Amino acid sequence: MAGHMRHLSYLMSRQPTTMKTSPHLLRWLTVAVVMLWPLLTAMTIHVDRQPETAPPAVLAFVAGVGKADITPPPGVPLFGYSRAGNSVGAGFRTRVYARAIYLQDTHGERVALVQCDLGGISALLQHSVARLIAKDTGISDDRLLIGATHTHSGPGGFFGVPIYDDLGAERVGFDPKMLDFMSERIAGAVKTAFASRKPAKIAIGQIPVFGLSRNRSIEGYVNNRTLTDPSKPPFPAGPEYEAIDPALTMIRVDRIDGGRTVPIGAFTNFAVHGTVVPSENDLYSGDVQAGAERALEWEIEKQSGAKADDVVNVLTNANEGDVEAAYTVQGFSEASRIGLALGDQMIALFNQLGPQLTDTVTLSRNYVELKPSTADGADGSEVCEGSFGFPAMGGAQGGRSGLYYFGRAFPFFPSYAGARRSEPEGCQGYKIPAFWQLQSIFYGSSKLPDELPIQAIQINDLLLIGLPGEFTTEMGRRIKAAARQAARFLNPPIQYVAIAGLANQYASYYTTPEEFDIQNYEGGSTLFGPHSGSWIATNVRAMVATMSSPYHRVVLPDGWTYETGIVRNWFEPDDGRRAPRQAHSVEVACDSSTAAFSWHDTSGGAIHFDEPLVMLESQQARNSWQPLEIGGVPVDDRGLAVEVRLLSAGASDGGAEWKATWYAAPSLTQEPLRFVILERKGEPALASDPFKFDCKQASSGDSLQTSSR
Repeated sequence: MAGHMRHLSYLMSRQPTTMKTSPHLLRWLTVAVVMLWPLLTAMTIHVDRQPETAPPAVLAFVAGVGKADITPPPGVPLFGYSRAGNSVGAGFRTRVYARAIYLQDTHGERVALVQCDLGGISALLQHSVARLIAKDTGISDDRLLIGATHTHSGPGGFFGVPIYDDLGAERVGFDPKMLDFMSERIAGAVKTAFASRKPAKIAIGQIPVFGLSRNRSIEGYVNNRTLTDPSKPPFPAGPEYEAIDPALTMIRVDRIDGGRTVPIGAFTNFAVHGTVVPSENDLYSGDVQAGAERALEWEIEKQSGAKADDVVNVLTNANEGDVEAAYTVQGFSEASRIGLALGDQMIALFNQLGPQLTDTVTLSRNYVELKPSTADGADGSEVCEGSFGFPAMGGAQGGRSGLYYFGRAFPFFPSYAGARRSEPEGCQGYKIPAFWQLQSIFYGSSKLPDELPIQAIQINDLLLIGLPGEFTTEMGRRIKAAARQAARFLNPPIQYVAIAGLANQYASYYTTPEEFDIQNYEGGSTLFGPHSGSWIATNVRAMVATMSSPYHRVVLPDGWTYETGIVRNWFEPDDGRRAPRQAHSVEVACDSSTAAFSWHDTSGGAIHFDEPLVMLESQQARNSWQPLEIGGVPVDDRGLAVEVRLLSAGASDGGAEWKATWYAAPSLTQEPLRFVILERKGEPALASDPFKFDCKQASSGDSLQTSSR
């Protein structure tokens, strides 16, 4: 009770959020127009389940890792901020990746743990990947967990669920080329992990991490009648810093090499939204998770001597539905700061787990596909016909849309947090459906996800629960408690339970019934009613309980069918023309510590963004040029500090203008530097003129520019 009083005191003293005029109001109003569009084009996609081929038996536990670049070319809408976001990806600030770990025990059980730097995963994507890998790896749909980091700056357009392809980004449409692009590259990461499998050891651990995340919807959290395993930071903090699930869970993976072990990667799990980069952004980015992923990977590279693409940090998100990063001001630099701080915690846990490595590993798994449309309430839970509420249109704290402020000014259009009925009505209780009856007409159940996979994977004393959406802190804790209770007969006994949210399907939010009643953004975005989270918990409990039986088996359908919405083509076609590369000038900005190089090159469709493009070099003795490293980390476009942007396309020679910007640390290097555009597809490498950060002689705000070539 005292904890609840602290939370309520905080609410009474909380300062109102500063409002600003959003430039996206007209974009959001086009939602009404979109809902009235006839279905001009659509696709029916059927994915056949492929029979798995059991891999060869092994005498010892084996593991392998794989990584694939999934950065698409410019032009793909960014998914996450819905129609409040910016238009399309104009380039990238941090590349986005798929990372995979393959595990196989001596009994022949095997699983693949995969993460993608995406806003969400669709069931269509998960089944498409499984179809590509089942025969070669023995990883079927039920053995494949694909989780999203939930960056709000990742590409969209591949879901095959109309509500997310139509309303999840500023532009409308499903692109079958995006589905193929993602499926093939994610499958490639799993195949690489399988092919690299060798005798290995793992260690599992968990530590609390406070201060890097906070609850963004404290009004809903404090409305819970009970709190499951509430946490408290070891330092004085506001209630929003207490109202989180602080668990950082890790599986460390080392390859056995002779008489020693060599680290090759880790599976990590932590709850935090990828919303530090704001909705005004138009670059692909891994957001806050990008820094954490790379920080641990750089450390593993250092310890193992491996190359960047040969180690992985498979970072998945947990019950982050009401949790955001503890940023001060939204932006890329803040995302890197918090991400690297989280990475430091991961490094500490990784090193702590070294002495606990074991090659005695037992795997088990279970998998069930739930369908809200056929839920009959037999398990005691009430599942409603899907609907999103008006508060969902206003956006969450840190990403408010123009309609949030419009609703505040004109309450007849209740698109703001907390807008709800005065009395509960029907299955959805206090929720006011967005656009009232128009929603059920134009965005009814057929446009919503109706396949909700839930998954349980036991790895020694860790029980990993894969869930299809965003679960709030307390709803996630209740599910973990249900899973832990059901797991009491598992062998070996379970010590750790972790939720991999946004896994295998995206089906929006799941709150507790008490949080749902408040109708903040999270409750308004909970599609299947106030008890849908409890329904998931009930089914998780039953699924985990059956794992203790040696006779349990997974039953999957022969295939899955999806009806897409409007079909679009976001990829600029490659017309085969190759414009000559030509270097332009380098501009050094002393006040912002940046260096930018512009050049002429082939168009966005011809440049494969999923391959390295830009690096920095420094001039050493005898005029030799070597790759620039700072702190042992290469300065190139695979890190955090080199941005690539398409400036303009459509030149007469079929080419385009490009710009690479390095967000530098000039005090760390004083030697001559240059940008290098890497050789690819027969195009020779292109180097900029040399430049230096010679800012001592420049006035504040001055720029230094090299001569054009």
